[in-house]
Parts: sequence; structure tokens; C-alpha cells
Amino acid sequence: GQRAWRHDARDLAFDRTFAVEDLRLPQPAEADIEHALRQMKKLAPSDRLNCGACGYATCREKAIAVCQGLTEIDTCVPYMRSKAESFANIIVDNSINAIIVVNNRLEIQEFNPAAEAMFGQQRVMVKGVRLTGLMDCTDIAAAVRSREIVDGRRIEFAESKLVVNQKIIPVPEHSLVIIVFSDI
Repeated sequence: GQRAWRHDARDLAFDRTFAVEDLRLPQPAEADIEHALRQMKKLAPSDRLNCGACGYATCREKAIAVCQGLTEIDTCVPYMRSKAESFANIIVDNSINAIIVVNNRLEIQEFNPAAEAMFGQQRVMVKGVRLTGLMDCTDIAAAVRSREIVDGRRIEFAESKLVVNQKIIPVPEHSLVIIVFSDI
């Protein structure tokens, strides 16, 4: 058996012929490259971070690859981060719930339009101000210390006849606390 196999293997042909196939893609027009850069929100040279997170050395190289169909715009990490932040801002700004974000010193970092309406304060006037000037922050301070979410606490603001459900969400990795008030 083995000899017959060896004899058959010697009769096999292993020659191959290869042809060169040019895989280079044509250089896109400058207008197309600029369009791709605009789609990625790379409007000015200062927006072109050339961070390499997408796998391309420069934002221009990435834009060329987008035009050539080799990659998608959403592989640009700064673009996707900006898009996510934009969506988050849209959600916070349009929430029917009052959303207040404070740092660990209880200084207001964010105060959405629903909070402005609920508490009769303008965002520009309270940003950076301690929340203790607007309300009792005993529960919030306790949540900062415990790092635990407090949910479903009913709070009454007697002076404004406002009754809310309060949720406190500590975000220790960013030294922030999110407080959500739902008018009940």
C-alpha cells in the first residue's frame, strides 16, 4: 500500500501560474474627500485630531478610505463620541423630568429645561452654585457617601406645592451625582 501511494504522489503536478491583479483604488476627487471630512465633523484643521483610533494615520487618509468604500464614517471614535454626546444632550434637554447633575461638592453642573421650569431657576444662574441653596440635600449627600442609587423617594416642596419622585444616581468614576425629579 505505501509504495503505491508514493508512486502516485510523484506523478502529481504542483506547478502554478499567478497573475498580477492591481488592487489599488483610484484617488477620490478632492470635493469627495472634503465631503467625507464634513460628514465626520472634521470642518477645520483643528478638528482633525489624527488620533489613529480608526486605524488610519490621519483623518484625511480615513476620508479617502471612506470615499473608496473601505470603511465607514462611524469608525471615527471622536465623531461617534460627539454623536453620542449630542444624542444624550437631546434626551436630557427634552426630558419631561427635571434632571440636575452635581459634582461631589454638590455644585450644579447641569440643569435641564424641565428643572428650570420645575424650580423656577435659569440654568445660567444656577450652574456652579451649590444645590444646598435650592433644597435640602441630606439624601443626596448620603448617596454620594454610600455610592448607592436612591430610588422612589417622595419629596414635597411646600413653598411651591410641588410633589416629586426623586431618584439619586451617584456616578463616582466621574465624581458626579445625577438627580432626577418626576412630578407626581
